Amino acid sequence: MRLLARLTALRLPALLMGLFLGTALAVSAQPTVYIPTAADGATASSFINGLCVGCSVTDTDDVVGRRQDAARLLVPVGVLSSAGIRVDLPASEPANPRAGFVIDDPNGLLDVTVIDRVTVRTYLGATLQETRSGGSLLSLQLMASGLSKVTFRARKAYDAVEIEFGGAVALLTEIDVRYAIITRPTTLDRIVALESDGATVSGPTSGLCLG
Repeated sequence: MRLLARLTALRLPALLMGLFLGTALAVSAQPTVYIPTAADGATASSFINGLCVGCSVTDTDDVVGRRQDAARLLVPVGVLSSAGIRVDLPASEPANPRAGFVIDDPNGLLDVTVIDRVTVRTYLGATLQETRSGGSLLSLQLMASGLSKVTFRARKAYDAVEIEFGGAVALLTEIDVRYAIITRPTTLDRIVALESDGATVSGPTSGLCLG
């Protein structure tokens, strides 16, 4: 990583460098996964955009209930409307954690044509923070369960995450939303994220400057 190379260029004492890197590795070796539930104080609400005969959202509260349960978003074929669910978190998340949802196709396996109709947003209160759709979402097939995770790295703080499923001329008209998922990065992931966002290490011998 360039940031570690710059740290080396500062010629920090070996002991100090060792402490820095050792702490970075030890503090968080694995990302922390948080699934908001009603027991934690999370709440779920649904919405339908546009005039849509046949659109529906069912079992909304299951998104913050048991993991094996699911809400269902249904948008009929050829309808240019959308349906979605918003999960309000019990507390705000800082920038960098990945935000999104675990979803399922009740009729089979999800594919790229389905992901292209999915939009994920983050909010801070009533203010929209960020939006990602289709190919800008990271779609990861969860092999053990057959589910898929659609997330993105949030660059702004947020306290709510939303998923929207849009209509299209396609066979699939519904998806199941299992739960919202927040993946908090490791310490080293945070360093890489800071660097990619423009953080620098400066000064010939005077230490570390992130910002």
